[in-house]
Amino acid sequence: MSEIQGHSKPIERMRLSFDNNYLMTGGQDGLLIIHDIKDRDPRGAKAREGVVLPFSEEILVDKQDIESFISEKEQLEGDFSNTGGGHTENVALMVEISKKNEEKDKAQERLTSDSAAQKSTLTSIAENKRDIENSKEEEIKQFAEKC
Repeated sequence: MSEIQGHSKPIERMRLSFDNNYLMTGGQDGLLIIHDIKDRDPRGAKAREGVVLPFSEEILVDKQDIESFISEKEQLEGDFSNTGGGHTENVALMVEISKKNEEKDKAQERLTSDSAAQKSTLTSIAENKRDIENSKEEEIKQFAEKC
């Protein structure tokens, strides 16, 4: 087996052809090289029989993306360190505040649903009371008419 250098600078992109027979590489040197794949893996036979492996997701990124990520990370680390000492205490305090806010929201929801249920119960009791009063008044009228 012999080794041949294809790119003089780092590779930026790699793609397989639709039939998995060729690998295309694009480098920082401006070259596009098409490599003929000699498949020694038995999975290649399956691909030629109609069973095709799915294409991989692109995982390469531009240098600008990496530099932007690094600068954003450094800025966030700087902002975090400028908040003063006790970073873990600040984070723990923020987590505790978040938990308390969630508990408050749940309690408020329970209070709202409980008050709605109580209002419904009171309305039902008031209606039952009126129905009973009306039926008793009817009974009194009927008794008065008989006497």
